[in-house]
Amino acid sequence: MSGTVGLIGVKDKQTEEFVRLAGMRPIVLQAEDLASPRGALSATPDVVLVDVRSDRNLLGAIAGIKRRHPQLGIAIIVPALEPEVMLQAMRSGVTECIAEPLTQDALESSISRVRVQRAAPVEGRVFAIIGAKGGVGATTIAVNLAESIARSAGETLLIDMNVATGDAAVFLGVDPRFTIVDALENTGRLDENFFRSLVVHTPSGLDLLASSVRVLTGPVDPQRVRTLIDFSVRYYRARRAARRAPRARRARRGVIDLRRRQSRAADAERRVPHRVAAAAEVRQRSHRPPRQPLRSALRHFDH
Repeated sequence: MSGTVGLIGVKDKQTEEFVRLAGMRPIVLQAEDLASPRGALSATPDVVLVDVRSDRNLLGAIAGIKRRHPQLGIAIIVPALEPEVMLQAMRSGVTECIAEPLTQDALESSISRVRVQRAAPVEGRVFAIIGAKGGVGATTIAVNLAESIARSAGETLLIDMNVATGDAAVFLGVDPRFTIVDALENTGRLDENFFRSLVVHTPSGLDLLASSVRVLTGPVDPQRVRTLIDFSVRYYRARRAARRAPRARRARRGVIDLRRRQSRAADAERRVPHRVAAAAEVRQRSHRPPRQPLRSALRHFDH
């Protein structure tokens, strides 16, 4: 691994050494460096590691960091996995919790999982249907287009970005438990399991991240929308790649078998003329009249 790890509240040199052994560069920070608009950082670290063993109040600062940097993955070091601490960490947007005893393997594994949150956006097919005003049929077009893509290309996600007044769920006949508001409020928690719980599979074959009856407190953050779309693209591309992999392996095995069969057939064809010639010779020998002794032949000739 390579990159930088921001250390907040870390007071022992052993943790810094573990970070270096993982191939990353530790940077000692204060929570205000990331949570405050006046932070003097020239670049955001790849991962932030917060040690709350001696100061549990640092959990409150994590929420401010996630508001300013929603894509930033954060891991915390705790004395034990206490339910109260875990719940507070989850609400603050923490990605990983590392309990004592702290080891280099545990730290490196946690950093690896957290870095997935910082993966670069990948290319994907994203279509945006925008209505000039209400009632012009944007939802109708979006639903029908998504269903057509699902039928032809497989798994497809429709996101109803009309945050509080969308009706794509009504069109598709579903009553989702979670909505896009839950996704936008928890972009720091986005992983495969959490995302799968937000999305509902519809009878028409496509997945839906529906609108909500609950209004967001404040304007929609474009950065959170971008985080959600990038994660969705990576999620569905990974699922399609996973489905194609077994078919590719079977196809490769089929090519190998075909080549073997072609090789065996060619060998058989090369052996056929020799077998035919040998069979003809045997047949000629079997039909050849038996030789008579010379004396018998001469005697027959005299008579």
